[in-house]
Amino acid sequence: MRVPDLGRRGVSLLEVLVALVLLGSAALAAVGLVRQSADQTARARGLESRIERADQTLAELAILGRAELERRLGDHQMGEFIATVQRPEAGLFRIAVRDTGVSAPLLVSLVARADSEP
Repeated sequence: MRVPDLGRRGVSLLEVLVALVLLGSAALAAVGLVRQSADQTARARGLESRIERADQTLAELAILGRAELERRLGDHQMGEFIATVQRPEAGLFRIAVRDTGVSAPLLVSLVARADSEP
């Protein structure tokens, strides 16, 4: 009659426990990566939406004529954004749109307007 090897059975149980710990750690890391990816995706969608709204604000200013752009020189609150209109030289206007309380613009465009409009 053969006596079971209790020492080997204990080692096998320990190997199974170590494997479960490693598998659990890998699963937790994967869940963390999925969560981080979801957070980054949400941030990117928010930024994309904000830039689309800023683009609409920029377009509203870009279609204006020279005289109207000259009246709007400087910083102006336009909805949730601040629009800055500058005239670096005659007939050329720089339009920047930024978030309130932030100095860096989200969008910038240069528009040329003739000195005389019909």
